[in-house]
Amino acid sequence: MLNIRYYTDYPTCNLSCSYCIAGHGDKYPKPQSQWDEQRFLAIVDNIGKLPYDINIRFGVGGEFFVSRTLVDAARRLSHRPNIVSVNLITNLTLSLKQYEKLFSGYRMDKVAVVTSFHPTEIKDHEAWFDKAVKFHSRLDFAVCLVAFPICYNPPLSESSKGVASKSSSNPISASTAGSTIRGTIPMKRAGFCDVRCIPAMISNSR
Repeated sequence: MLNIRYYTDYPTCNLSCSYCIAGHGDKYPKPQSQWDEQRFLAIVDNIGKLPYDINIRFGVGGEFFVSRTLVDAARRLSHRPNIVSVNLITNLTLSLKQYEKLFSGYRMDKVAVVTSFHPTEIKDHEAWFDKAVKFHSRLDFAVCLVAFPICYNPPLSESSKGVASKSSSNPISASTAGSTIRGTIPMKRAGFCDVRCIPAMISNSR
């Protein structure tokens, strides 16, 4: 089995997080992109021909699902007999109907999705969490969190409700700074300070 992490350097995003290390916000400069569509397509085509069973995870410098090229290439790759799984990343800001359309034609039994939660950019946290629950009910799904040290505050567990309780038998996994955290996701919605405790409250992966 060959595990491939393919960072494509695709540079376009539909968010502008102030802390974005890819340069979509105002804190870090945006580096010169090395994105080359034809090279990307050639590499994907070659991966689909390798004589190995492969798990592949795509990385981007923006949002994967705003690129038709990325979406179509991953769809084709999901049908290659040597591809065991295709792991995609998204900020989960599109509508469910948009995602359903983009996933049309995929081998969904091979698809895994990792989503990043950006509490300062997501206006309706409850709708975002509900969308995450629906994703989790349909495919292999995990949540990555953006954690600001100045915003971390241990939560009161008795005041927490969350995605894990909505998907009780298969709690959503989550990681922050490379670690998996146990717990539940708080459902407070009043503002950024209400969700700053999320990194300490995410459920473990199925």
